[in-house]
Amino acid sequence: MIYALDTESTGLDLYHGARPYLVTLCDGDGVNTWWEWDVEPETRKVVAPRRDLLELREVIDDAELLVLQNAKFDYVGLRLLYEDAGLKFPWDWAKVRDTLLAGHLLASNHPHDLTSMVVEYLGGHTAPYDERLEACVKEARAVAKGQYPTWQLAKRGNPTMPSAKKKVWKYDAWVPRAVAKRQGLLTGECVVVNKKTGPYDIYIGRGSKWGNPYQIGPDGDRRTVLAKYREYLSEQKQLMDLLPELDGKRLGCFCKPLDCHGDILAGLLARLRHPWWTVCSEYANSDSTSTLYLWLRQEQFIEKRGLGAIYDERLKLLPVVPAIEQRGVAVNRARLDELEHVYREESEEAGAVCIGVARRLGCELQLPKGGNNKSLTTFVFGGLGLSPVTRSKKTGAPSLDKTCLDHWLATLPTKSKQYTFIKSLRFKRQRNTSLSYLEGYRRFWVPLDASDWCLLHPSLNMTGTDTLRWSSSNPNEQNISKKEIGGFTLRHCMGPAPGREWWSMDAKNIELRIPAYEANEDEMIALFERPDEPPYYGSYHLLVFDTLHPEKFNLHGAECKEVYADTWYQWTKNGNFAVQYGAVEESGTADRAYHVPGAQKRIQGRFRKIKKLNDRMITYAEKYGYVETMPDRSVDPDRGYPLLCTRNKWDHGVSPTVPLNYHVSGSAMWWMAKAMVRCHEYLEGLEIDAGIVMQVHDELVFDFPRSKRPQGNLPHARILQCKMEQGGEDLGLPTPVSRKYHDSTWSEGASV
Repeated sequence: MIYALDTESTGLDLYHGARPYLVTLCDGDGVNTWWEWDVEPETRKVVAPRRDLLELREVIDDAELLVLQNAKFDYVGLRLLYEDAGLKFPWDWAKVRDTLLAGHLLASNHPHDLTSMVVEYLGGHTAPYDERLEACVKEARAVAKGQYPTWQLAKRGNPTMPSAKKKVWKYDAWVPRAVAKRQGLLTGECVVVNKKTGPYDIYIGRGSKWGNPYQIGPDGDRRTVLAKYREYLSEQKQLMDLLPELDGKRLGCFCKPLDCHGDILAGLLARLRHPWWTVCSEYANSDSTSTLYLWLRQEQFIEKRGLGAIYDERLKLLPVVPAIEQRGVAVNRARLDELEHVYREESEEAGAVCIGVARRLGCELQLPKGGNNKSLTTFVFGGLGLSPVTRSKKTGAPSLDKTCLDHWLATLPTKSKQYTFIKSLRFKRQRNTSLSYLEGYRRFWVPLDASDWCLLHPSLNMTGTDTLRWSSSNPNEQNISKKEIGGFTLRHCMGPAPGREWWSMDAKNIELRIPAYEANEDEMIALFERPDEPPYYGSYHLLVFDTLHPEKFNLHGAECKEVYADTWYQWTKNGNFAVQYGAVEESGTADRAYHVPGAQKRIQGRFRKIKKLNDRMITYAEKYGYVETMPDRSVDPDRGYPLLCTRNKWDHGVSPTVPLNYHVSGSAMWWMAKAMVRCHEYLEGLEIDAGIVMQVHDELVFDFPRSKRPQGNLPHARILQCKMEQGGEDLGLPTPVSRKYHDSTWSEGASV
């Protein structure tokens, strides 16, 4: 039997106590079965009867196929609920199908929420259920706030629900039923039983006010006398006014299990039911039903487009994601406090420099708490006399975004007041951004025992971007850069907890290798395959530096990395990253980053084959609307994962920055996905508690118990390194991986 499964939970923060309180299944015939449990209003604890959990577990275990939308969230919630009850929760990922993954595969840059995909693939929508639920929840919350002040309703700032932001009412979809129960609102439910075979609460047979005055035989057969009773009740207003007294009762008669006039009473009573009893279950049942039919439609498209093997390969990631989230990222409180103190001081110092420059020019500057305000804009374009670089697309006002600051730093005299101001402003913004990240870590962490360590459990989303790049939230771990700013990196506060050690593995230049090998760009291939030989020693940045500054490279060779560390070499790296992330020649973005007019054209002239590859990708995307990742020989040797390309608003053409960028980054992340699956399977087979901690772009971080053996965990690290590098064989190019050991902090590692 196929089932679509969906849960409703008390929040998103499962590792802060949120749990499912409603589980709904929709079978292949479109029939719903659901379990809805009480939530203790004062604690938000879900009260799930053990017999219900055992029954649900049996149904899930017997299912041949389970369909879910974002399967890992429902799985984790149910697993934690069963753990709370002291029960095991067997789960077979092999029989799970995820509509979220299917939606991304079929249309990578379309919305992938259930409501949007139901509209796209089924032509229907769930909006009426959503709107009805929202209205009832908000009304019930208002009642609860006024009459039950001890109830713990969802709100921003509650440490048990750090994800709560704007639509906090969604966390309280259990409240209408709880209010209805507390106030004794009509359930509209009663049970008709045979009084001779079981207990009952109210007698409704002949002789009672509820009895049927018509008899089988003199007044017709059973069907006829029941019809007459229904007509009789329609004329008995006083009796119908008493109908609520049957609510929740067992009605005793003589007919059951045959049709009984009590069934008519039960049906009439059901119409009086208060909507708060069922509004959440009706909403949830619509979701499980929609999920089932959505999958059946998606499956047809996947088969028609020949994407079955690729979809099956993506499903292998499903057990990996919750395992990473559960293990968590260890954060040291003291080191975080240290970073926070340093960053705040440096932000204030940089702000003081900005204000000092303004005062020397006769201006009183009020720096914004966020990115911009009128005082800052007026000073930059008035007091400093800088010319706008870009303008806001919405308002047309001069912009002060990162692109503008980088342009001014690239073009202003380094000893000018303008340069000093812009450099300090950018540094202050960088520090403020880092402080906001640290605040997020503090808000989302969970204390680890009684030590100075805490755990973060970021929510990972492998469909969170238009490509195969992952996103993460609560908090975001994808923005933890290796780059040091002022000698510090956010990685300093993260590392192995006491008794543990970390190993990190990072793909070497994979997003440069992919186009180089695919285009057969000989000079770049030689660079990668002879990393220890002069003149470039495997460094793409040195190769480009020589292309743009041959006289400087002839003078200093590889030492130009140190000689021009803060100027020409750093600018070369900046330009390379700009090109890597999609800058096109016409925009001038890369040239400004390189500080060399015509730099990108000169580099493309040296690497003509990659330029042809880029042109070929653009032509393909213009024709078909998408590009594909490199084919995986072990999955489908003929095609890769399709990635829809963004089209501009004006002529609907594909943006030239997109096709090759999507192809390369998508291929790199396909490689990473294969690495994660292989490494997870290896670690699951070990007899020690080890696992993946993080995936950040092209890097994986592994957590091991600290070993007392002479070689420690090095043999395991070598195997993991080989399993990651194996992905290169799938794509047809070498993908070497670096390996580092982290004894105490992620920011410091030893190559082993």
